Amino acid sequence: MKKTISMMMALAVAGSMSAPAMAANDEPMVISPAPNTQSQQAQMKIVIKGQTTSLQTISVNGCTMAPVRAVAEALGYTVKWDAAKKAINLNTKETQCDLRIGDNSYVVYTAIEGMIGMSAPFSLGAAPIIKDGSTYVPVDLFVSLCGNDPAVVKVSGDTIIIDPDAKTEDGDSDQIPNPLTVHNSLAELAKAVGFDVKAPTVPAEQEISETEVAAVVSSAL
Repeated sequence: MKKTISMMMALAVAGSMSAPAMAANDEPMVISPAPNTQSQQAQMKIVIKGQTTSLQTISVNGCTMAPVRAVAEALGYTVKWDAAKKAINLNTKETQCDLRIGDNSYVVYTAIEGMIGMSAPFSLGAAPIIKDGSTYVPVDLFVSLCGNDPAVVKVSGDTIIIDPDAKTEDGDSDQIPNPLTVHNSLAELAKAVGFDVKAPTVPAEQEISETEVAAVVSSAL
């Protein structure tokens, strides 16, 4: 009996010693680092206006990003880099957009001389970043640059298709209306929005027409 009790106590002591050892072996699994979100999604090929390119996307926190200069230039934009401000201007002489590295805030505004009009600031899930010497932006930026029809950017398998002329089929559209609208006078704008609109006060040395005021006010509504 005494031998049996002694063996049971020895087993109990051995069991209590083995438990911490197992916990210690399991510890690296508990504290292992989270997976890199940039590597979870495979790179995708990019087709622009029906032309297959050698460009590829990257993924940042689940947001699909494309190299902005190459894509924008293929869409007819002039791309200018301001190293001091870490900013990029995209311009087609009709529409333009300013981007800042690390700033998840985007605005699209008119580039037509003598006209004033802009969208409200919007975010796209990620800020522009620089990777391997190229600036990447969310691919959905090109939806906003090309008139806000979601059909402009389409995912097909492992390919991103960017087509500025694509249109969403009737009856199946979640399109966001283009916020840039122009009215020829304040009276015309007031009729469109349903209330009186007054021109802002500007310095005497500056001139602003009713058309310009109407464009600014209507884009802000």
